[in-house]
Amino acid sequence: MTEFDPQSPEFQAREIRKFARVLGIAAAILAALPALIGWLATPSGRQYLPFHMSLDDHMVYAAWMRQAMDGHILFDNRFTTAAQPGLTFHAFFLLLGWIAKGIGIPATLALARISLSYLVVRQIGELLVRLNFKSFAGKYALVIACFGGGVSFLFWQTYGDAYSPPGNWFTTLMMGRQPIDNWQPEAFVFPSMLTNALFLASACLIIWTLNSVLDCRKSWKPVIPGAIAFGLLMNIHSYDVLLVALVLVAFAATMLVTKSLSGQWALRTLVIGLGAVPAALWFVYVLRHDPVFQSRAATPTFTGSFRQIAIGILPLVLLACIAVVRSDIAARRRYLGLAGLAVL
Repeated sequence: MTEFDPQSPEFQAREIRKFARVLGIAAAILAALPALIGWLATPSGRQYLPFHMSLDDHMVYAAWMRQAMDGHILFDNRFTTAAQPGLTFHAFFLLLGWIAKGIGIPATLALARISLSYLVVRQIGELLVRLNFKSFAGKYALVIACFGGGVSFLFWQTYGDAYSPPGNWFTTLMMGRQPIDNWQPEAFVFPSMLTNALFLASACLIIWTLNSVLDCRKSWKPVIPGAIAFGLLMNIHSYDVLLVALVLVAFAATMLVTKSLSGQWALRTLVIGLGAVPAALWFVYVLRHDPVFQSRAATPTFTGSFRQIAIGILPLVLLACIAVVRSDIAARRRYLGLAGLAVL
């Protein structure tokens, strides 16, 4: 078969990539709309800041960018007067700070969010190609990955993780809390596009790492880019490294079951994982020597309950289960997998 055969892998991959380009442009336009409307609606004499939630987080990012604009490589916390050594290194906001010297902080953050919205769609498309998705299934999966969510829009409340109007059955089911698809944008792609460039940068690095792991099955060439991506992820959004590690453990288990995991592939993947070590060691050093950072790290942070998370992603989980049932995997393995998911 040639690449012009509609059933050939080359043709299928080309169709998915073409669709990813179009969907990426559409996602970037949608991501730009809130900022565009905000700037157009800003009265004379006022300044619009393109932050639509988590203003406190964005002020921290802006303070780091301001320090980068002033020539600093290592940052301190500008929201305290306590003495501190200024040891924080954040590659993403260092880069954005250099860009902001030319166009300003608000425009830089908006531009980063819009451009990364396009890039994350392209990265997901590349992952689907590597997983040998057929054209239609790949396009469908790309749409679901980018725009899929939960059912909380049926019980919307503007702000917060807790419901204020009690009394309906959904409030009782959720024990007075909202599912994460109402208030945790980093759990989903499209809400991340509307809120925070950092979430999108992290998503791109996660997918880049996974693509590198798939690519290094037969070659050492993708190992260095993969290790760099994993190291940057450890630097800019450290707890995502644990998420990637758990995914790779599950992936290794499936490869062992299917007898597809070679020693060389496992070794190359391990080397990619070692890319996070330098950033992790610096993280530990800062934690030991910066009392302000110690205080931040010791501050309790709310996390969603199992019920909030499960209901928030329930439609996506159900679609995944349907896909497993309808797949051509041996029936015994299908049902063992679903049983394992239920136990988990």
